[in-house]
Amino acid sequence: MSSAYKVITPVSQEPVTLSRAKQYLNVDFDDNDVTIADLIVRARSLCETISARALATQTIREDFTIEAGDTGLYASNDSFSESQGGPWSAQGSMCFTLSVPPLQSITSVETRATLTSAFTAFTGTYVIDDTSEPARIYIESPVSAVVWRFTYVTGYAGTYIVPPDLLQGIYEAIAYWYQYREAQDLPPAIIDKFLAKRAIWV
Repeated sequence: MSSAYKVITPVSQEPVTLSRAKQYLNVDFDDNDVTIADLIVRARSLCETISARALATQTIREDFTIEAGDTGLYASNDSFSESQGGPWSAQGSMCFTLSVPPLQSITSVETRATLTSAFTAFTGTYVIDDTSEPARIYIESPVSAVVWRFTYVTGYAGTYIVPPDLLQGIYEAIAYWYQYREAQDLPPAIIDKFLAKRAIWV
């Protein structure tokens, strides 16, 4: 089973505000506001790429293509219990791991019977395991489909705050690029902050 995703509703509010970035940089004038705002976006985007997490709210559309010989099914309760450490009520449940944590909510689940047919809404039941990271979706009594499409909202928001060490890395990246305008690569110490919080697929 292979998957591909795209952002269909991009970030509208960055995890670091312009005023907080300027405070961190000890900048009290407005001449470079556009530059600093661009650096905030650049630092957040790089952190997301390296950490494999969404640092701000955005909507993702992810397609999973079922390939020949790959059903994605758990054949029995026992196989689910052994692989996930817990019980499961339905035999033949299908599991999908969403690629961009942290999950906020599922907007829709759709299926495509063939690679050329239209998507239709999945009306069956599913269970969200958002204690795992990335989150998993278990489909009970899955229908026959070549492609499963999940639209979901992801990213840190509200009381679910960005991990402080990732946030610190963003501030340090902004400061580094602000001081060294022509620089492309960040120092390893900053990159390591992003890597240390990289989402792990299990």
